[in-house]
Amino acid sequence: MNKNFDPAIGKATRFRKGEPSPNPAGRPKKTILSDAYRDILAEAFPRDKQGRTYAEVIARRVAMEAAKGNLKAVAEITDRSEGRARLESESQVTGHQAPESSRGGNAGEGYQRYVEIMQRLKQKAKQRLAQGQEDPPPPTN
Repeated sequence: MNKNFDPAIGKATRFRKGEPSPNPAGRPKKTILSDAYRDILAEAFPRDKQGRTYAEVIARRVAMEAAKGNLKAVAEITDRSEGRARLESESQVTGHQAPESSRGGNAGEGYQRYVEIMQRLKQKAKQRLAQGQEDPPPPTN
């Protein structure tokens, strides 16, 4: 122990009870798994002729599923691009619950966009069924 230690050093800048925290977010959370996922998603997808990353390939496949009418894929794309939306009567409009909002932004606009996309997809699916058409095949890479 240092015998020259002065306890008054730094006293003026110490945290005092009742004052706002000097570190409101606390210690940063460790994101070992999330960091590993980000690293993998940034890598080039094996045998991809266009040199796309895993993230680009996954995004394209989800978009193709949405285009074929997969409502979960539509919801995923809408959540990621418009932000998750929440509305009390959403199940009455779409027939199912949209994911709850956990992001900032204007949730009303995002939800309206979600409802519009869902209604258009349902209309197109009904039209295809009425005409006896099958879903279009996905484009080749």
